[in-house]
Amino acid sequence: EITVRDWSSDVCSSDLRRQKSCITNAEITPESVGVAAALFDADDRVIGSITFAIPQVVFSTLNEDAIREEIVATAQAIMRNLHGNPAAAEPVLAHAR
Repeated sequence: EITVRDWSSDVCSSDLRRQKSCITNAEITPESVGVAAALFDADDRVIGSITFAIPQVVFSTLNEDAIREEIVATAQAIMRNLHGNPAAAEPVLAHAR
Protein backbone atom coordinates (compact mmCIF):
# COMPACT_ATOMS: atom_id res chain seq x y z
CA GLU A 1 0.00 0.00 0.00
CA ILE A 2 1.29 3.46 -0.90
CA THR A 3 0.49 6.37 1.40
CA VAL A 4 0.10 9.74 -0.30
CA ARG A 5 0.42 12.77 1.95
CA ASP A 6 -0.63 16.35 1.46
CA TRP A 7 2.35 18.15 3.01
CA SER A 8 0.63 21.53 2.82
CA SER A 9 -1.92 20.49 5.45
CA ASP A 10 0.22 18.00 7.36
CA VAL A 11 0.93 18.39 11.07
CA CYS A 12 4.65 18.51 10.24
CA SER A 13 4.34 21.16 7.53
CA SER A 14 5.09 24.12 9.80
CA ASP A 15 8.16 22.33 11.21
CA LEU A 16 9.32 21.46 7.71
CA ARG A 17 9.11 25.08 6.59
CA ARG A 18 10.66 26.53 9.77
CA GLN A 19 13.25 23.92 10.76
CA LYS A 20 13.57 22.11 7.40
CA SER A 21 12.80 18.81 9.17
CA CYS A 22 10.24 17.18 11.43
CA ILE A 23 10.02 14.21 13.74
CA THR A 24 7.00 11.94 14.04
CA ASN A 25 6.30 9.14 16.49
CA ALA A 26 4.60 5.86 15.52
CA GLU A 27 3.03 7.44 12.44
CA ILE A 28 3.56 4.42 10.19
CA THR A 29 4.98 1.73 12.45
CA PRO A 30 4.30 1.38 16.18
CA GLU A 31 7.27 2.17 18.41
CA SER A 32 9.17 3.90 15.62
CA VAL A 33 10.36 7.43 14.99
CA GLY A 34 10.49 9.11 11.59
CA VAL A 35 12.82 12.01 10.85
CA ALA A 36 11.85 13.72 7.59
CA ALA A 37 12.99 16.58 5.40
CA ALA A 38 11.02 17.99 2.50
CA LEU A 39 12.28 18.33 -1.05
CA PHE A 40 11.36 21.65 -2.67
CA ASP A 41 11.27 22.70 -6.31
CA ALA A 42 12.70 25.97 -7.62
CA ASP A 43 9.42 27.74 -6.70
CA ASP A 44 9.64 26.50 -3.07
CA ARG A 45 6.81 23.98 -3.51
CA VAL A 46 7.13 20.61 -1.80
CA ILE A 47 7.77 17.92 -4.40
CA GLY A 48 8.66 15.04 -2.09
CA SER A 49 10.44 14.09 1.08
CA ILE A 50 13.14 11.89 2.51
CA THR A 51 12.49 10.03 5.75
CA PHE A 52 14.69 8.08 8.11
CA ALA A 53 12.67 5.61 10.21
CA ILE A 54 14.20 4.04 13.28
CA PRO A 55 12.94 2.14 16.35
CA GLN A 56 12.12 4.49 19.24
CA VAL A 57 14.44 2.55 21.57
CA VAL A 58 17.40 3.21 19.26
CA PHE A 59 16.42 6.83 18.49
CA SER A 60 16.36 7.66 22.20
CA THR A 61 20.09 6.88 22.41
CA LEU A 62 21.06 9.15 19.50
CA ASN A 63 21.64 12.88 19.09
CA GLU A 64 18.37 14.24 17.65
CA ASP A 65 19.97 17.43 16.30
CA ALA A 66 22.68 15.45 14.48
CA ILE A 67 20.09 13.20 12.84
CA ARG A 68 18.02 16.22 11.76
CA GLU A 69 21.13 17.87 10.29
CA GLU A 70 22.03 14.73 8.31
CA ILE A 71 18.51 14.33 6.90
CA VAL A 72 18.38 18.01 5.91
CA ALA A 73 21.86 17.80 4.32
CA THR A 74 20.79 14.73 2.36
CA ALA A 75 17.59 16.45 1.19
CA GLN A 76 19.63 19.50 0.11
CA ALA A 77 22.01 17.27 -1.87
CA ILE A 78 19.06 15.62 -3.62
CA MET A 79 17.59 19.04 -4.45
CA ARG A 80 20.93 20.26 -5.84
CA ASN A 81 21.01 17.24 -8.12
CA LEU A 82 17.36 17.66 -9.13
CA HIS A 83 17.96 21.32 -9.97
CA GLY A 84 21.14 20.51 -11.92
CA ASN A 85 23.56 22.00 -9.39
CA PRO A 86 25.50 19.08 -7.89
CA ALA A 87 28.63 21.24 -7.47
CA ALA A 88 28.33 21.47 -3.68
CA ALA A 89 29.76 18.63 -1.64
CA GLU A 90 27.68 15.55 -0.99
CA PRO A 91 26.57 15.11 2.63
CA VAL A 92 28.75 12.92 4.77
CA LEU A 93 26.84 10.72 7.17
CA ALA A 94 28.29 11.27 10.62
CA HIS A 95 27.84 9.05 13.61
CA ALA A 96 24.88 10.53 15.51
CA ARG A 97 25.77 9.37 19.03
